[in-house]
Amino acid sequence: MLNDTTEKIRYKFWNQFLPVAKKNPAFFKLDPTEKNMMKHWILIPYKGSIHFCVACLKDEHWVEIVIQDEQSDSCRIFNNLKKYKNEIEEKFEENLVWDGKTGTRKRCKIMSHRQPNGYDNLSDWPVIHQSLIDRLNKFYEAVKKYI
Repeated sequence: MLNDTTEKIRYKFWNQFLPVAKKNPAFFKLDPTEKNMMKHWILIPYKGSIHFCVACLKDEHWVEIVIQDEQSDSCRIFNNLKKYKNEIEEKFEENLVWDGKTGTRKRCKIMSHRQPNGYDNLSDWPVIHQSLIDRLNKFYEAVKKYI
């Protein structure tokens, strides 16, 4: 049940995003639960513990890869991708944020830089939706041969 204004806005934002995203490559076969559509992100399962993610806050949006598994497996996958950091960033045409695990955290991330505009700009939603799709497609193309 949607219980606050932010959750309602996020739900509406992602509800409008999904039909556009589903017209894109096969890995965009999204079917999030209503609960997930109230968060600022949607995970897109890819292979095992590897997920692509689209994220949007009030005034910014970005894409990322989330690797979440047992600590040793997440580190192994992350470190293997990091070996190709230069190649991946060159293909993506942007320096990425490489966030390895610290402490007991089981998750690693590789994130694009945050782009301006978020769900507070209702009139920009179509542009933000397309930006998320384009950037995620580009991210996928940059990393797919290394996963």
